[in-house]
Amino acid sequence: MEQAQVVGIITQSDVLNYLDQHKSEIGPTIDAKIEDLGLYDPKKGVVTVTSDTVAMDAFQKMFKDGLSCVGIVDNEGVMVGNLSVSDLRGLNADRFSNLTYGVSKFLKIAKALSRPYATVLNSRLNNLRALAMKQGGTFKELLDLVVKNRVHRAYVIDDKCKPVAIITLSDILKHLSEA
Repeated sequence: MEQAQVVGIITQSDVLNYLDQHKSEIGPTIDAKIEDLGLYDPKKGVVTVTSDTVAMDAFQKMFKDGLSCVGIVDNEGVMVGNLSVSDLRGLNADRFSNLTYGVSKFLKIAKALSRPYATVLNSRLNNLRALAMKQGGTFKELLDLVVKNRVHRAYVIDDKCKPVAIITLSDILKHLSEA
């Protein structure tokens, strides 16, 4: 018997790219509001840190709470960014001291030292890396946002730009597989 060989990998992003190219085949879900689809629990909330929280403390919080990311908010609770475990990529012994900076400065340094990040957001969210859509947005808008910006999550924000939920690629795919 011949041994099987991996010839490729299909990621969640690949599946969503395909769906984005075939929106007309998704049906009525495409125009539904994200709240109506049950893509998130509004009671669950979003774990956040302020932009001046020491990066090491923020990562420790993520580890302790079993999270892959936290939202970054200003002192009024307005969403200004996202900190993810992937932001540790490329951190070596020479740069370990960067973890003593606030998350805002940590991300700016990380951005300058590595690949460019998706930063296309509304005007209040462009200082730090994040992705957000207003409550009441449609599934089509959500799909456009995650596909065009090549991100793994979208924050849902209220009219005051305060985070109310996170929708991940897994949430989207789970919904579609159950629909």
